[in-house]
This record gives sequence, structure tokens and C-alpha cells, in this order.
Amino acid sequence: MSSRKEEKERLRRERLAKEEQRRRAERRRRLRVAAGASVVAVIAVVGLVALKPWQAGPPTTFGYSPEGVEERVERAGMRPGNGPHVHAKLNVVVRDEKIEVPGDMGLGSAHQPMHTHEPDGEIHLEGIEQGTATIGQFMALWGVEFGRDRLGPYRSDGRERVRMWVKEKNAQTFKEVPPEASFKLADGHELYLFFGPPSQAPIA
Repeated sequence: MSSRKEEKERLRRERLAKEEQRRRAERRRRLRVAAGASVVAVIAVVGLVALKPWQAGPPTTFGYSPEGVEERVERAGMRPGNGPHVHAKLNVVVRDEKIEVPGDMGLGSAHQPMHTHEPDGEIHLEGIEQGTATIGQFMALWGVEFGRDRLGPYRSDGRERVRMWVKEKNAQTFKEVPPEASFKLADGHELYLFFGPPSQAPIA
């Protein structure tokens, strides 16, 4: 009788030991899965912080292509006239990075009355009826979308927005104006188009 009780007790202990082993194995498996998920999450966060996709640098859409210039100019309503040859200057800043305004825009087989020569932001208005040229027309020539809520691929949202400053000829300071495509360019104007957080400004 005693031996049967001992055998039952031995079998019970073995069963309990196997159950404990299974529980331990299951806990180890869950810990490995959790650790793997944590590593993936950390890598993803580090990658996002390092790359900062929400602060990606200016994309190639700020480049210039001479293809389709005539169509863009026509859609923008730019018309030749008998106005004088005058100049305005444009600066474009995305967050804290200055965007180069390409040179030789609007030049070629079809010489446009609004064009650039050097990549310095100087806009040449040649033979356009005075008082009619707009910043929107120049951005159309460039092929960059622009408006109150849009600057190239960037759109205003709760964190960042499009802003514009202008300094008139012989003025000492810039003043902020609504970033409207219909803003008229005049001789001696200097403009800043800016996209970034409201707390940041490209001009002191």
C-alpha cells in the first residue's frame, strides 16, 4: 500500500514539475516576443527622430524645368507689354533652409517677359505692362505652387504655415503681408516667402 502511495506521489510531482516547465517556457517565449517588439519600437522611434520626415529638406519640386514654360505662363495670364525693364528680388526659406531661386528661368527659344539670369533671386520684368506682374505669375513660371496655404509641396497646418514679407524700394524694413499669389511686383521690391512654424521668421 505504501509503495502505491509513493508511486502516486512521485507521478504527481513529475506532473507538477512538467507543468511548471511548460509555464516557464511560455513565460520565456512571451518575454522574447515582448523584447523583440520593444526593440522594433525603439528602432522605429530612433529612425523617426534621426530622419525627422516632418522636417524633410526641400525636395526636388523646387527645381525648374523649361518644358511647359509657355503653357504655364499663358495659364498665369502673363502678357507682354511696353513697360520698362525693372527688377524685384525673391528669397524663399523653408524652415531654416534657404531655397535657391534658379537662374535662366524663362530664357531660351521663347524669351519670357518675366525671367531670371543668375540664381540670386533677382526677377527681371521686361516689357510687362507696369503694375500687372504678380508673385503668383513668377511662381507659375518657376513651376512651384504658391498661395495663402501652399508653398511648393508644403501646406499650412496647425504647426507650420506660409508667410510673406515685403520691403518696398528705399524702405528700411520688411513688413508682413498676406501670402497672396495676386501680390503685385514693383521695381525695387524684395520679398521673402517662408514656410515654417509661426514662432520662426527669416527676418529680424
